[in-house]
Parts: sequence; C-alpha cells; structure tokens
Amino acid sequence: VVLDVNGLVLAQVLQKLGAGRTKAGEAVNYSVGAELLVSLGQRVQKDQINLLQKALTVGKDKREAGDGDTLVAEVLLPH
Repeated sequence: VVLDVNGLVLAQVLQKLGAGRTKAGEAVNYSVGAELLVSLGQRVQKDQINLLQKALTVGKDKREAGDGDTLVAEVLLPH
C-alpha cells in the first residue's frame, strides 16, 4: 500500500534529469517530467516499484502511516 510520497526525492530525480537548474543561467530540459501512476492508499505489487521507489513509502496497510505523518498536504487531480 502506498503510504506517502517523498516530493523532495522526486524533485531531486527530476532535477538530475534536467528539469531544473542548480545555477542561474543553466538550461532547462522542458521535456522532462513525471506522472505518478499510483495514489495514496493504492495497493502495489513489489515488481511494480522501480528506481523511484525511494520517493514512495510503501507498507502493508494504510494504518501503518499513522495520523499526520504524511508529507502530502493536498492531492490535486486532473480535470
């Protein structure tokens, strides 16, 4: 079960792929982006977790996350 998403780790991965700058004037690769194909509370198989697994907190049950432990402040769904 996906318990949390670590946005900082996700941002670091995207930055290393060229989506952001570390210094003023550096080029930005506008073709780099990410789409999370999982949601909080969603059950996932171990083989579905890839190199971005550090960005997810995965456990056996939603209750493992505890109250208020999530880093997700709001979920924005596409229209």
